[in-house]
Amino acid sequence: MENQLPKRLQKHVVICPHCGKQALDHMTECPSCHGKLVPKGYQPMFEEKTMKRIRLIVGIILSVAALVIIILKLTSR
Repeated sequence: MENQLPKRLQKHVVICPHCGKQALDHMTECPSCHGKLVPKGYQPMFEEKTMKRIRLIVGIILSVAALVIIILKLTSR
């Protein structure tokens, strides 16, 4: 991986504690062994449970908006 990365990305390389291969410092999972990485300085904005809830709410809102648009288009004919 080291030879494949541009020089500007070399400073962002970290070693996976599980397999010893290289990964970028913003990754949360090793691309080689899929082991969990804890990137330095990176903190997710929300916990996984909160993110699932946000995705569900946004999905429902978008679905309702799409239904309203479809119903309005059908009734305007």
